[in-house]
Amino acid sequence: MKRLTILSILGCLLSTLLCLPLTASAKGGYKSVSAKNGYVMVLKEDGTLWGWGANFCGKLGDGTTTDRTRPVKILDEVRLVSAGGWHTMAILNDGSLWGWGLNKYGQLGDGTTTDRTRPVKILDGVTQVSIGFFHTMAILNDGSLWGWGDNDRGQLGDGTKTFRNRPTKILDGVKQVSAGSTYTMAILNDGSLWGWGYNGNGKLGDGTFTDRERPVKILDGVRQVSAGDYHTMAILNDGSLWGWGDNDRGQLGDGTKTFRNRPTKILDGVKQVSAGSTYTMAILNDGSLWGWGYNGNGKLGDGSTTNRHRPVKIAENVRDVACGMNNTIFITEDGELMECGQKT
Repeated sequence: MKRLTILSILGCLLSTLLCLPLTASAKGGYKSVSAKNGYVMVLKEDGTLWGWGANFCGKLGDGTTTDRTRPVKILDEVRLVSAGGWHTMAILNDGSLWGWGLNKYGQLGDGTTTDRTRPVKILDGVTQVSIGFFHTMAILNDGSLWGWGDNDRGQLGDGTKTFRNRPTKILDGVKQVSAGSTYTMAILNDGSLWGWGYNGNGKLGDGTFTDRERPVKILDGVRQVSAGDYHTMAILNDGSLWGWGDNDRGQLGDGTKTFRNRPTKILDGVKQVSAGSTYTMAILNDGSLWGWGYNGNGKLGDGSTTNRHRPVKIAENVRDVACGMNNTIFITEDGELMECGQKT
């Protein structure tokens, strides 16, 4: 009996430290994933959206506030999903934007501050959406960027600190947006990167620690940006990866624990990056997945709980990756859903 107990403990430990299939139905058919703050939203190839994990204020969107240990279906005909701290947004194939979950600061954008446990329609003609802790940013078909929700640090970028419960126009000519915890980063059509909001630890990358209520230019020639809770990662047109902001757990990946308020080069040949709370995951051009930073619960997936100050290789043939709070979720090229760290 004692031996069985020890083996059981070792089995649980290994399942925590290694990346394993996330659900019994994870044998293909998964397209993209978004994870944050104890829950997961995953989009399947057939356009159905599924969610599970913590369900505070109805952020799963299944009409309840009950935590789910197995996937529940939320919507059909979904093109893109963004999971935030306490609310979720999804774009359907027809371009309509829908939101649900916590709405204390008007972050759903429906003109109220009423929490929603089921999706409510917000806008039409939306191509991209990204959400922070309590704010939402969306790009429309015409390239205009709109924001709503909490704005106490200027994270909406409208020149005020007034929260908005309806979409407010911020910029034109925007190609990509990433909402961090209390700040926002956006790439314009000309490849320039701009940031605004809370600038603690220099995570805007403008060389200061000053909060910005309006966009300030950071870099040129940027292809993708990911705003985390306390640090930012960006891929340039040449495939090089750069990072700045908090670095106390090695989340920038430059081999130090020194914070940076200017962009610092980390890697070459990078295809996709996801900045989490205190760690980072990146997919290289060859499909390999690499991770670095805080490794509590083994969420980097390298078989240890050792923090990494430089990138370590995790897996091959990876299509998409998302950093949760205490776990990492990724999808293989075969459409299999995998999880590292604490189980959702």
